[in-house]
Amino acid sequence: MTVPEAMRDQNLRRFPLRRHVIHGAGGPLSIVAPSSSEDLLRRGDLAERCERKAQPPYWADIWPASVGLARFIMRGPSLVQQRVVDLGCGIGVAGAAAARRGATVIFADREPDALHFARFNARKNGAREHQELRFDWDREYLPAGIDLLLLADVAYHPPSHPGLLRQVQAIIRSGGRVISADPFRKSTNDFINKLEGEHAVEHISGSVHFDAKRWPLRLVSVLARKS
Repeated sequence: MTVPEAMRDQNLRRFPLRRHVIHGAGGPLSIVAPSSSEDLLRRGDLAERCERKAQPPYWADIWPASVGLARFIMRGPSLVQQRVVDLGCGIGVAGAAAARRGATVIFADREPDALHFARFNARKNGAREHQELRFDWDREYLPAGIDLLLLADVAYHPPSHPGLLRQVQAIIRSGGRVISADPFRKSTNDFINKLEGEHAVEHISGSVHFDAKRWPLRLVSVLARKS
């Protein structure tokens, strides 16, 4: 998959593009993304849109935690017949990895542009079954029957925690599992502490090498407590 190929997509060619190759078990993921969120803010139309929303275009960046989560998924068990949600998916790195492992993936984000990239990246990395869902976790609930919820560094903003916790609790109550990844952000600690107070939580610490740097990585697997 190349940037020229992405430029043929009418939804993607509005952006300056960059291709990333993310190596993992089972072969590399080829991911097309905007060149950077900073580049988008230099463009008048996109900068104006971000200013109206009072939210930088974080969706446009590949976050190291999403790379670490993708690699964790790719070296894990098969996800065939599993329904997986990549929540706050951005350009869809973690979801693309789940699709590679055989999952049916729902890419969920409130930004339509993010979903355009997630769709392109899923298809070009061989996803057979996937869909895109424009979704606000503060106001809506995810569909029923989700087996695995992926959270790739989405709890960095404490006001978002109540909505995220509602999504997590709904998934856990229905028998699903949640995996959260972040670079040990202080702003995420309270979110993790609340998960530990209500559910069975397993911590996996490590690091991830991406974009010529090594980043700390906290992976947290969340299940219902056994009675």
